[in-house]
Amino acid sequence: MFLHKVAIRRRPLKRFLLASAAAMLILAFSITTLSASGIIDFLDFYNSIFSNPEASTFISTEEMITLSGSSDELKIEPLAGFIDGERLYIQLKLIAQNDRPLPETLYILNGDTVMNVGEVTIAKLDLETAIIGFMVHKGATDSVAETVTVRFDAISSVYVRVGDNVKPDPPPTIAESDVFENAFTYYGQWEITVHANSVIAAEVIESRFRGHDAIVTIKATSIEVQLFANEDTPFWSIDSDISTPHVEAEGREGAIKITLSDGRVVEPLHDSIMVDDYMASYCYTMDFINPADVDSVEFLGVLMVTESSE
Repeated sequence: MFLHKVAIRRRPLKRFLLASAAAMLILAFSITTLSASGIIDFLDFYNSIFSNPEASTFISTEEMITLSGSSDELKIEPLAGFIDGERLYIQLKLIAQNDRPLPETLYILNGDTVMNVGEVTIAKLDLETAIIGFMVHKGATDSVAETVTVRFDAISSVYVRVGDNVKPDPPPTIAESDVFENAFTYYGQWEITVHANSVIAAEVIESRFRGHDAIVTIKATSIEVQLFANEDTPFWSIDSDISTPHVEAEGREGAIKITLSDGRVVEPLHDSIMVDDYMASYCYTMDFINPADVDSVEFLGVLMVTESSE
């Protein structure tokens, strides 16, 4: 039994390939030429996917996205989709049809369920037109070529369904009352299907960490470290830092360090920690990377390596 550095498949960068350039042009023209002037300004995280030549091979656009359903008050045009494991990222163009400005905050609702995980990113083109980006959970799948469908029946300025005769339950607090009183909801029956010709593959490292079996799963927008307890090394005997690993502010070294094959170092944001008596899971969200370009992963100063036997 011996340890060696994880062997990662190498692929050339696709920054200037014609296919990537064509895909990015399709996306750019889909969201209007205003994007070239910087008027459309998504958060860096969404830009790292939808405006990234390295991600263009895996982005679904135009004929690869279909939308059914409509609303008298809101027109929706699907622009782009990106599938990353159990996560689906969607970019839509919204056009208000009622001469009322689109709200500054939006939630994607299906019945009583908020579909968007995290905030919906909004880039206004004018008072009644906006490009939005959001992420939903779609459920894990091992399929290489897949179709993912998302259904929703309301887009609202608040996180519950609000209509003329419907009030939030429980009633809003005093601080929220003005928000709910002025809430606006677009109702419809929408279904968006994303067809993916190419789904980016995750990289998996089976390793050891302080006497524990460990699995590191590297995806395009997240990395998860799982540690498993055993009788010889229960979790309670490990240093307390595993219960609160975090990425520190102001560029200081964090709990996890990802080095790419070109020397770049990725420092993802902390997402969630789940610890019980038998397993600890640490999941971090990050800007887009190609998992195949990862050269090494360090967790709490320990190089995560593949364990194998001759």
